[in-house]
Amino acid sequence: MDENEAAIRERLTAVESSVKSAHHRIDNIEELTQSVKSLAVETKYLKEDISDVKEKIDVIAGRPSQILTVIITALITATVSGFVGFAITNLLK
Repeated sequence: MDENEAAIRERLTAVESSVKSAHHRIDNIEELTQSVKSLAVETKYLKEDISDVKEKIDVIAGRPSQILTVIITALITATVSGFVGFAITNLLK
């Protein structure tokens, strides 16, 4: 019976060691899961920030074309006004 008890104790010790090791691995997996969750949240906010920056860049990039449009409109208006003024002046003489 002593040999049988000794074998059972050895097997029990091995099982306890294996269980401790498994618990340690589970704890590591839980920590990794939390890290992945944090990364996912940070990635979500980063994506939103990038979207905001892209919208602002689009607005800024559109400004030169808006300014150019205003300048061209002003030049055309001035030219047409000059011709109209010239025509009216010649008609009134």
